[in-house]
Amino acid sequence: MKKSNLFALGVLLSCLVWIMGFTLPTAQSEKYALLITVADYPKSSGWETLSSDRDGELLMESMLRAGFKKVNIIHLSNEQATKENIVGAIRDIQQRAGNGDVVWIHFSGHGQQITDDNGDEIDGYDEALIPIDAQKNFQPGIYAGENHLRDDLFGQQLLPLRNRLGKKGSVLITIDACHSGTATRSSGTATYRGTGEAFDTGENTQPLGTGDKGGGMHMNLSTDNSAPMIVISGARHDQLNSEIIDPSGQAVGSLSYAIAANLNRVKSNFSYATLFELIKIDMATLAPNQDPQIEGDIHTELFSGSVVEQMPYYTVSEVVDNFPIVNMGKMSGVHVGTQVHFYPIGTQNPEDAKAIAEGEVISSDELFSTIQLNGNVEMEEIRKSWVFVTAQNFGDIGVNVGVFAEDRGFEKQFEKSLKERPLLRLVNEQPEVILQQKGDFVDVVTHSDAMILDGVKLEGDSALEKISGRLEKYSRAKYLRQLNYQNDVLDLELEIVPVTYKKVNGKYVVDEELDLAEYTTDGGQVEFPVGTTFILRITNYGRKRAYFNVLHIGPEDDIDVYLPLGNQNAMELVLNPRQTYTFERIVQITDPIGFDIFKVVATDVPIDLRPIVQSGGTGNKRSGNPFEALFSDVLGSQTATQRSVKPSTFHTHSIAVKVVNP
Repeated sequence: MKKSNLFALGVLLSCLVWIMGFTLPTAQSEKYALLITVADYPKSSGWETLSSDRDGELLMESMLRAGFKKVNIIHLSNEQATKENIVGAIRDIQQRAGNGDVVWIHFSGHGQQITDDNGDEIDGYDEALIPIDAQKNFQPGIYAGENHLRDDLFGQQLLPLRNRLGKKGSVLITIDACHSGTATRSSGTATYRGTGEAFDTGENTQPLGTGDKGGGMHMNLSTDNSAPMIVISGARHDQLNSEIIDPSGQAVGSLSYAIAANLNRVKSNFSYATLFELIKIDMATLAPNQDPQIEGDIHTELFSGSVVEQMPYYTVSEVVDNFPIVNMGKMSGVHVGTQVHFYPIGTQNPEDAKAIAEGEVISSDELFSTIQLNGNVEMEEIRKSWVFVTAQNFGDIGVNVGVFAEDRGFEKQFEKSLKERPLLRLVNEQPEVILQQKGDFVDVVTHSDAMILDGVKLEGDSALEKISGRLEKYSRAKYLRQLNYQNDVLDLELEIVPVTYKKVNGKYVVDEELDLAEYTTDGGQVEFPVGTTFILRITNYGRKRAYFNVLHIGPEDDIDVYLPLGNQNAMELVLNPRQTYTFERIVQITDPIGFDIFKVVATDVPIDLRPIVQSGGTGNKRSGNPFEALFSDVLGSQTATQRSVKPSTFHTHSIAVKVVNP
């Protein structure tokens, strides 16, 4: 922690991505953004090339969709992102912005600790962003860290900006960078945004001897006259910040992707706490080695209440060779096979209107989809239409696998074994999962360095069967973790309530409900030690009666059904609008450690997912609800391609809990 009374932003680049948001802006407020993306560091700098350009693509589109005008967005990319230009751009925004305005500053690149130069860090090191013109190593007489953007300087630049915006303004800062952590599993196959090696000048100023021991982020979140702040970070200070592979097979910053994906799902009543819950779900799947953190007034409305809400329809961005390009994509859960109808602008209820045209998604990236129309349609009508999804495809359940082997024979054997495993695709570039063979053993890790299998001994075909079966299990669980769909009609919300218990008449019953805050870290991460007991509570915030099941997906990708339980009938699990159900059977957290995902699935008719889990996907599908059929496909199908389902028939809400050792 900073120990002087000066404003100290304490930008901890220890694998953090920050979001700061604030009080309600005036109706006339403007939005300004500074987007900084450094990917192509010079080889002479000692820094590794990153995929920050991809961050820029996704976040630029997110800024535009959030209501930031392109004329008000400054993008400093690669060679433009010098220390001098970054500082100058912040000052430029300060001069342009006024009281009550909104500012978003994002940095994607490397981060590093550097020898403290003024004695205000107890661990002797400042944290710094790494512009394009900063070197990795201290070189006496050549480079002494003058182009590192220290947290001190960054804070000094932000304070006058915050003062200018005032208490009615807001500042959003996101930083996708890292400086700490050394333990890796992937033998160089993962990409990290920073280094565990500090920039040490050998002239360490004597620390003051009080305050934080270093590493954690500590900053003044509230001041009398300047814009207050909320901070969401992508990982703890002692964790590495990794890049991931997105659904289109491109590398991208893990937190940048999670932010962009979830800003595409926001509603007008979202708070930062709500956004953080969505980010945690994505991060638990994409980068389970990282624990997102949050601090500040987390219940502040997102973008200070000026969020641009996602509408139930999409618009046509352009038409290319009679193929409409629509502003929906994989980040909205829209994949190839999704079916759509086009309606006149202003259509409120598609069921009461006549469609202009019908079509199907034939290609999609993270943000946009290409539609193939059925029949001949006047393109001018299409350009002026609204697009509604009638049957949504949530993508396939396959996984791209790469092999790094000492023995070429092992790679050939594995490739041969995949002929009967269509869910697993062997690729040469950007694999999501990596097999690392050394001698007689194989490790299986994700691109973000999360361990799936550790030290499998190569003993004939059984080892390949074990690896392939585990990867199929991983692919199915990953699909279900990421299958999230919001439906305002069937809007059920899941709550986990820690409890103590006692024995009454031979039965264990709840003794006392505990505050979840007792299990919440300073960074906002819910951690349940093994042995913690809890109950489930579900509330219907929707407009119609909703039936429900509760799924559990464990750290090792086991899938089971928590509700219904025992002799419960699926018809018993139903809630009317504004009704709450408390399931008082006590559940105990057990090994293994890692992220537990709890997912309530609300449907318009009663379904029971237990037979499908018990049979491995072949159980009877009795309800006719499309989710039941989709769930059966995911657990039992041997094809990666999944069916499209009518989204209005179900809703999901998930919670991520980190299981830790006592």
